[in-house]
Amino acid sequence: MTQEMRETWIEVEADLDDKVRKQCVHDVLEVYGGGKFDPAWGKRGVPNSLKRSVSGKTERRSAAAAPEISTMLDDFRCDSSYLKKSVLTHGLTPNLGVYNYCPPEWNWLTPKAKKKLTHLLSLENLSKWGFDVFEVAELTRMTLTPEDKCINEDEEPSTSSRKREQFCPLLLVGWAILCSPMAQVAMNGSLEGYYNLRDDSGPRHRPSIECLVDSDHGTNHFHYTFDEHFKINPEAICNFLREIEGRYSTDTPYHNNVHAADVTQTLHALFAFIGKDLLYSISKPLEIFSLILAATFHDVGHPGTNNLFQKNAMTPFAVQYNDVSILENMHATVGHSILMGEEREDEWDVFKNWKQSQIVEAREIMIRAILGTDMSNHFLKMDELMEKIDSVRFTANIVLQSELGDDSVSEDEIHPSSRRSRDEKDQQQMLDMLSSPTSTEKLNKDSRKKEQPILDILAKVRQNSNVTGENSKTYAEFKTECRELSSSILVFLLHSADISNPGKPQALAVRWANKALAEFFAQGDKEKELALPVSPLCDKEATKTADSQIGFLQFVVRPLYILLGDIVPQVKEEVLPIVNSNLDYWQVEKKRASLLRQEREQLK
Repeated sequence: MTQEMRETWIEVEADLDDKVRKQCVHDVLEVYGGGKFDPAWGKRGVPNSLKRSVSGKTERRSAAAAPEISTMLDDFRCDSSYLKKSVLTHGLTPNLGVYNYCPPEWNWLTPKAKKKLTHLLSLENLSKWGFDVFEVAELTRMTLTPEDKCINEDEEPSTSSRKREQFCPLLLVGWAILCSPMAQVAMNGSLEGYYNLRDDSGPRHRPSIECLVDSDHGTNHFHYTFDEHFKINPEAICNFLREIEGRYSTDTPYHNNVHAADVTQTLHALFAFIGKDLLYSISKPLEIFSLILAATFHDVGHPGTNNLFQKNAMTPFAVQYNDVSILENMHATVGHSILMGEEREDEWDVFKNWKQSQIVEAREIMIRAILGTDMSNHFLKMDELMEKIDSVRFTANIVLQSELGDDSVSEDEIHPSSRRSRDEKDQQQMLDMLSSPTSTEKLNKDSRKKEQPILDILAKVRQNSNVTGENSKTYAEFKTECRELSSSILVFLLHSADISNPGKPQALAVRWANKALAEFFAQGDKEKELALPVSPLCDKEATKTADSQIGFLQFVVRPLYILLGDIVPQVKEEVLPIVNSNLDYWQVEKKRASLLRQEREQLK
C-alpha cells in the first residue's frame, strides 16, 4: 500500500443513516488507513482530524483512491448509488485507479459467475485461439437477486425477487482486453476479498500484478499496459462499451454483440501471436489501442442484411453512403458519433485528456480499419498486401545490406521476379488466382520458404533511424514504405478476425456457421418479399450448409490464413491446421448429407 493510499481519508455525509455510515467509514478506513470507526463519533460523522486538508480546504478523498472506493461501495450489500454520490468526487489518477475498477455489471454477478469469468478472462485464456465467447456471454446472465444485495440480514425482502437482466459479453471482454492487465488484477481482487467488504474472515490486501504471472514457469502472459503510454480511464471505457453494446441488435442472429466480442478477442489473439515486443517494434501502443477499440464497434447497428441488400433496396443507408461500403461507413459513423461526435458524453469519453493529435490519429486508424472489413474489397486487399510484402522484401535485400551491412536477408531468398505489378492485375484476376488449385499450392510453397519473417524486417528498419550518406534519402523512402506496410498488416488483422469463425475449433465453427446462415436466410426471405434479387447464400431452398462453408474456406479463409501464416508464423502453426481440419469436416458432412438425400429419394 502506497503512502498516498495510507493518507487517504474520506468524509461521510452526516445525514446518512448512522448504521450505513458506520460500516462505510469502518471499512474504508480499515483498508486505506488501518483505522477503525469510533462509536463516539455518532451523528457527527468523521472528526476533522481525520480529514485531509489541502490549501485550507477539506478534501473528501484522494483522487487516486476514487476508483477503489467506488468499487468497494458497489460491493456493499445495499444500494450504493447514494453513498457514491455523497462520498465520491470526480477525479481519476491513471496508473493507480485503473488497477481497481470493476464495472457495475461485474458486481451484479454471482460469486460462481465471477470465479468462472475471472478464469475465462485471464491473460492466458484471452490470448487463446479457441476462446469460447459463448460461454462468457452466458455467464454474464448469472446475476444476483435484489435480496442478495440487501445490507441487513433481517431486512424485508424486495417486492420483486426477479434477477437483474443483463447480457454484456462485449463489455466484459472489451474491458478485460483494453484494460489488461489492470482488469485482471481487479477481477482477482474481487475474488480475494479486497473489494468484497462483507468477508471479514481474513486480512484484506491489494492484489498485485504479480498474481498474473505463472509462478511455475515464470511466464508473464501477453498484455498491453496501455496506461503506461497514454491516459486511459477504465470507467469511461466500460461506459463506452456499455453504450456501444446497447446499439447492437439482439434480434440479429450473427452480427450482434457476441460477434463483436468474438472479433475483439480474436484480434487480441492475433496480436498475442505476434508478441508484445515485436508488436510494439512495428507499431505504437496508440495504434493497437485504436484497432481493438474499432473492433468493438466494427458492426454496431448492423440491421441483419448485407450491403447488396442495402443497395438493391435503396435503403436510407445506401442513399446516405452512395452505395460505397454502406454498412462499414454506417458502423464507423455510429461509433465515432458516440466517441467524439454529437453523442459524446463525459461519462464515456475514452479520449478525454488525450492530445488533439492523438485523437485525430486514433480516428484515422479506426476508420481505415472498419472500412477494411468490407468483403467486396477482400481480394483486392489481399493482392495489394502481397504486393507490398514482396516489394519490401525485395528492397530490404538491397537497402539493409548496403546501408546497414545486414546479410540476414539472402539474395537467393528474394528474387526481383517475385515482385508483382498492380497494373497487371485486377480484382477478377485475383479471384481467379485464388480459386485455382495451382495458385493455392503456390501460396503454400511460398509460405514454406525459409525467408526472414516480414515483421522482423519491419522491426529492424524501424529501429535503425540513423542512416546517413548519399543513400539516406532512399532509406528514408524505404522506411516510409515499411511504415505503410505495418499499418496495412495491422488493419488486415481486423479483417482476418472478422471472418475467422470458419477457422476456429470445430464446435465453435459449426455454431457460428449456423448463426450466419440463419441471418442470411432471413435476408433471403425479406428479398423475396420485396421482389428483390436473392443474394448469394441467402436462398434457404438452394443453399446447403456444407457447400457454403467449403466454398468460403477454400476460396476466402484458407488463402487468407496462408498469407497471414507467412506474416505471423504462429498462425501457420496453430490456425492453419484447424482450417484444414474444418475443411475436411465439411467435406465429410457434404458426403453424409448427399447419402441421406439419396436414401430419402429411394424411400419415396
